[in-house]
Amino acid sequence: MLLAAQLHAEHGDVPGTREALGGVEEAMVDVLRGVHALRVAIGDAQGNVEE
Repeated sequence: MLLAAQLHAEHGDVPGTREALGGVEEAMVDVLRGVHALRVAIGDAQGNVEE
């Protein structure tokens, strides 16, 4: 998705760039939640992963 955002930006497609960046942000949030959940599971962090 990041590559898609870059390609949209290179072609001057601002709406397409925004849409692709939204997907990138959502994926990053999912990854960070997963990392935190694993850290909690192995005892390196405290707390719950919020939905």
